[in-house]
Order: sequence, then structure tokens, then C-alpha cells
Amino acid sequence: MIDWDDVFGGNNEQPTNPREIFGLLDKAPRFEFLRDVQADILDGWYRDRARRDTVIKLDTGGGKTTSGLLMLQSCINEDVYPAVYLTPDKYLTEQVLSEAAALGVDATDDVDDPRIRAGSAIYVTNIFKLFNGRSIFGVGRRGVRLPIGAIIVDDAHACLATVASQFRIRLKSDHPAYGKVGELFDSALRGQSIAAATAIRANDPHDYLEVPFWDVRDKVDDLHAILHRYRETDELAFTYPFLADHLHLCRIVIGGSELEIDPLFPIPSMVPSFEAAKRRIYMSATLADDSVFVTHFGADPDTLSDPVTPDVANALGDRMILLPKEINRDIKREEIKQLVVDLAQDRNCVVIVPSKRAADEWRSVANQVLMGEQVSPGVARLRAGHVGLVVLVNRYDGVDLPQDACRVLVIDGLPEANSLIERVDNVVLGNGTVGLRRQIERIEQGMGRGVRSIDDHCVVLLLGARLTERLLSAEGKPLLSNATRTQIDIAQRLAAQSQGGSIDDVRDTMMLCLDQKKMWTNGSRKARASIRPDKSLRLDNTSVHLRNAFDSAWLDNDQRAAEIVHNEVQEATDPGLKAWLLVREAFHRHSFDPTAAQARLVKAREHNRQVLRPLVGVDYDALRRREIRQAEAAQAVLQRHLEAYDRIRFVDALVEDLQFRPDTSEQFEQGIEDAGRLIGLSCQRPEKRFGEGPDNLWHLFNDTFAVIECKNGVTSQNGISKKDLGQLQQSMTWFKGHYGGADATPVIIHPHSKAGPKASVSEGTRVMTPRGLKTFNKALCAFVRALASDESAVRNVERIAALLSEHHLQAEMILQHFTSDIN
Repeated sequence: MIDWDDVFGGNNEQPTNPREIFGLLDKAPRFEFLRDVQADILDGWYRDRARRDTVIKLDTGGGKTTSGLLMLQSCINEDVYPAVYLTPDKYLTEQVLSEAAALGVDATDDVDDPRIRAGSAIYVTNIFKLFNGRSIFGVGRRGVRLPIGAIIVDDAHACLATVASQFRIRLKSDHPAYGKVGELFDSALRGQSIAAATAIRANDPHDYLEVPFWDVRDKVDDLHAILHRYRETDELAFTYPFLADHLHLCRIVIGGSELEIDPLFPIPSMVPSFEAAKRRIYMSATLADDSVFVTHFGADPDTLSDPVTPDVANALGDRMILLPKEINRDIKREEIKQLVVDLAQDRNCVVIVPSKRAADEWRSVANQVLMGEQVSPGVARLRAGHVGLVVLVNRYDGVDLPQDACRVLVIDGLPEANSLIERVDNVVLGNGTVGLRRQIERIEQGMGRGVRSIDDHCVVLLLGARLTERLLSAEGKPLLSNATRTQIDIAQRLAAQSQGGSIDDVRDTMMLCLDQKKMWTNGSRKARASIRPDKSLRLDNTSVHLRNAFDSAWLDNDQRAAEIVHNEVQEATDPGLKAWLLVREAFHRHSFDPTAAQARLVKAREHNRQVLRPLVGVDYDALRRREIRQAEAAQAVLQRHLEAYDRIRFVDALVEDLQFRPDTSEQFEQGIEDAGRLIGLSCQRPEKRFGEGPDNLWHLFNDTFAVIECKNGVTSQNGISKKDLGQLQQSMTWFKGHYGGADATPVIIHPHSKAGPKASVSEGTRVMTPRGLKTFNKALCAFVRALASDESAVRNVERIAALLSEHHLQAEMILQHFTSDIN
């Protein structure tokens, strides 16, 4: 019997350098060599492999899976195991297992496989298996069931939403605990807004309110009792164990159709084996905010390394980004839609939309509309062959659509909030840097779905005026990765040279990429070769410090938590962010100084009236009458947008919001305020800011106002209901109580011009119907475009005044021209 170990030198020591490991594996022929980018990544990681938290940044298609498997095999060979490879979902788990088999690395998805604990195989599983209240790895006081030596979190950016949702209790209105929690906090909600609380009790899906944190603390024992009673239900079984001991550190938002209970941050330390892991490696594409590694995974910002990146970004595939409305603003949405339908006849086209409502606009022409559990099998069909036009609902990450699975990708509209709490925060933060960063990140993630390797290609169409406005803004563009920013620059230069082009011209341009014509591919390749990877982490100090504050509160040191947040308040300059931070400071301060906490809330409302109402100290601030000419006020608003094109983008986005559509009340009411300000009126949203009064209030001229109720989401066919007109009458009563002898015209924005059964119409009431709104929107666009056609006009108050009059936007003309009597 030949002793082959002796023949080959008797050296049984396992190599730890991933490059050496790769060379010794019995692998498939396609793994003949490591790519340069993979070698760069492996060398960079290996030099500093002992770090507890490491971020690997590698664009899609760069070979992350192979690199990750080699790193974990290196850890095993260095006796750092069990080794775990974590994916965003089951589908990608199967991909990793397939890759491991072809690479010659032992891997398994069977948690009971003894090779895992013995360090003989890598355990491949998904994020759901690690972070849930009954985790196979062990939870909380129950301790470690499966230890972790080294762990890869693949597509970490795609795992973020899952991590957050796994620490969130979400109960639909038909769950038995929903009603009991609602009753527990009913009086607290009424203290915030009687109108919204009443709508919530009536299960109106459009309304929601946050429960004041002091009420949560005061009633936390009762809340425990309710949730504990139903802890075995599906909705609570995998979340309640995470939060049972931490409800006092949670926010609660109750809506008409569901409620949410969310900790201020996820608590990954509730899975002790993840907390104790010696090596935690996060593999991700470039993010607009890398703070999530700290806030969601608990990485230590003081020891978190700069990212490991390749020397050059030459793993990027060929992606053509087009902005059709930047090429020609007169191209109609229906033309773009038909173009996508035509292209889908012989290739897969995928449309990502933010909501079910947005999906309905594509449903009649779509071959598939996918959401929730339908996504994985639907994506599998795309990867298997031609399907046609497929719509993904609110799925911007965690989906791989390589090669023919997706040749045309459409991002249609701004991403919407994933949760009620995000919706609450967006009202305060949405227009600031924090809200913008969240949206930009999700847009960029969505754009990455269609190009998954260096030899892949895809055309990306960006639709929606609001999306374009935010993406191309001076604040938004710097938040993009170097690669995407370069491709957006190309899209803008292409649009500039194609001004006035038709939809056929857009199609011809797309075909250059789709058919891989040299005039496109050569230039695209050169542009990609010039891109350099982002070499540093983008850590937002505020997010990091807020996480530190939460960790202090989790250790029962609320005073330290309040001090940390107070320092952030002092640094904040954006009014929305400052207000939001003041509320967070009050949250932590309440446990040891409730009086001071309420004072911080009063201060917060000085910066933004959308935050929680304190127990005392909130008075209504009457809308100030305009003291300058309407044209001068309009000029001040217009000049905030320095370039004419920025003004056009702004009004296009505004008109996009001012539409009769269900579930868009927030955007619509804000749009009515923004429209009023654009034409020089003083405006306010009393119900939103103060919890009472009309949706919108406009000061027109002298002592004359418009009291406006917005019902753009109404779907009833029975005219204007008694309830809606009654609400308008209540708002008029409120107005008289605050404005004395001033005159006001009651206005309701409604799809119908006739009063419904038993409805009473007050004298002088006006209605803006879809026809009137359409005319108003056209007037807004014509007004702004007329100013854009002559750059000097915006500096000429008399010219602005003349244009306001020409388009019937003078305060004295508006109601007469755009509204009518109710029949």
C-alpha cells in the first residue's frame, strides 16, 4: 500500500491563503483562474482577516460568491468555525450551494449535518434562519444553540429590510391583538388627532398615528399582557421573543388596517452566536449609507475597517440608463409604456413599481405581476426563458435577473415607505438629506437588478418626474456610487444631445445597447474602465451616534442616551432632522425627567409641526397674511431653483403628485400646499400640523382665504358624501373660531360635482373636479415653462405678475377659474 502523503512530502497542513486554497480545489473547468477583482478582494481580506467586522465592496458580477466561499474555507482551515454563509433568501441559498459544488468546496444547508460543527463543511442558509425569535442559532437567555466562528453576510444591502422586519411586530386589523392594542392606546391617539383616531377606529387604511412614547412606557405592562396572550400566533411567534423584554424601547404606530411595534434599532445581540462570532464579513455593493452595518448588524464603528475593494471597477456590466422625459418632456407616459410592451414581445422586460396601486397601471399589459411570495418562482421563470413584461411590486433588492432574464428594466416612480414607522418619519425627514439618502439607495439597488456580471447588458429606463427630480438634484447625485453617477452623467449628456427626440428615437437609442452595437459598446467600455471603486465607508455620524444612544438605553443608561442625542441636536441644521432628533432625545429623557422631555417636544414643534404633540404647550399659529405682492412671493420660491430646468422638473413632479388616485392623500395635500406657495400664496396644512382644521388653508388676498378639504382618493360613485361635506363644514367652523371676521370660501377637491344623498351643501361651497384639477395643473406647467423660456423673466416681478394673470393664477382669479359650484 503506497503512502501518498509520504510520497508528496507528508505535509498535511491546510493552507489558509484563499488563493492557495483555490489552486488546490477540485473544481469545474470554468474556475480555471481567479478574476483580477477576486484576487484583489481575497488579498485585501487576507491581510487583515482577524478583524471582527469587515466590509467587502464588490459590484454585482464581480464574483462575490466564489470569493466568499474561499474566505470561509480559509477561516475553517485556520480553525475559525463553524462557518456560515448567509444569503437574502432561499433562492440565493440554492445558488450558493450550486456554486460551492462546482468550486469543490464542501457546503450544506442541513443544519443537523455534523460536518458544520466539525469544521468540515460550510453551512449555507438565509437571513430569516438567523434572525427570528426562534432562531436555530439560539435567542436571548436561551443561549447559543449553534455557535458561529466566521460568517459571510452576502448581499448585505439586500438583507437590511429583512433584518428590520424580523424585529418588527406587524398585526393586521383582523388579528385579535390588534383591537386590544388599539383600545389600550385610543385616548393617546385622540390626544394627537381626533380626526385621524376616529378614522383609524373605522379601519380607514389611509390613516395612521404614532402612539406617544410616554403612553407606551406607562402602559407597557398591559401591552405585554396582550401580546403574551397571543404569542403563539404566526404573527408573533417569530418576533415577540425578540421584543418581549424591550417594548419600552419600541415605537408603536397604529393604522386603520394594521399596527406596528418597532424597536428604535434592530437588536442583533439577541442572537448570541452572531454577537460572539470571531469574524463577521459583510459583502455588499456600494451603498449610499454604510452606517447600516453599525445600525442593523451591530458592527463597532471604531473597529470597522475601510472596505476591501478591487483596485479597479472592471467587473461592471454594460448598463445604459435613459431618462425619456429629459430627452423630450412631451413624450407621453402611454408612449413609453407601449414601447416597453413592444420590446417585451421577444425579450424579458421588468418594471419595478413602489406599490400595488402603481402596479395596477401596468396590470393590463403585464404577463406577470409579482409581490411577496410570488417573487421567487416568478424570477425563476424569467431566468428559465422568455416570459415578457413582468412587474415587481416594491422589490428593489434581493433579486438576480442576469442575462436574458432582464434586458429592459424600468424603475417607475419613487420608492415608497416599507413600514408605517417609515411613513411617519418620512413626513418629517422626507425632503431632507436623511429621507433623500434612503430613496437614492433604494433606486440604485433597483437599477442593479438587471446587470449581474461583466458580460451582461441591460437598458434601464427611469420614469416619474419626482424620481428624476430627486435623483438629479444637487443633493441627490453625490449620494450615488461612482459607477452609477458616471452612467447617469452619460444619460444626461445623451439627453442633452437628443433634445426633442421622439419615442422612436428613444427606441433606436435603446437598441444600440440591446443589440450591442459597437458605437455604444466601445464608448461604454471606456467609460466603465475609468470608474474607480469607492475606497472608503460612508458612515453617517448621526446614525452611528443614535445607535450608541440606543445601546446605552438598552443597558438602562437613559441619561447617557439622552446626552448623546442632545449633542446631535446641537449639530443638526436641517429643521426636519433637528425636530426628529429632539423627539428622540425626549424619548430617552422621559424615563428620568418627563418634564424636560415634554419641553424638548415643544421645542421640536418649533422646527417641524409634524412631530408628536406634547401634553401641553401647543397653540395654533395662525397663517400669516402675505405682506408683499403675490408675484414677489412667487419669485422668492422660483429663485430657490437656480436653473430653469430645475424649475421645470419641480413643477413636473408637483403635477405628478396632484392626481386623483387612492392612497395618495399625503402627497396630494403637500402638493396643494407646494402649488399655492409656487404661485405666491401663503399656505398651511392645519390638520397635519396641529391635529385640527382643514387639510389645506390658502390666504388669497386681503382678508380672504380658501378652506380646502382634499378627497382625491375617493372611489364612491354616489356623489360628494354627507360625511365629506360635513367635514368641510366643521373646518369652516374651526376657521371662524381662529380667524374671526375674515372671509373664507369652502373648497372640496373631489371626483364628483354633485352632492350625494342626504348631503347638505353650505352656501358658497366650491368643488375642484378632475377637470378643474387638470386645468389647474396645466396652468402651473405653462406658468413655469413660460418663465423657463426667458431666463430673465424670473428676475422681473412685473413679468411674473403678468404670467400669473395670463394663466388665471392671480389670487382673485383662482377659485372662479378652477372650481365650480356644487350641483
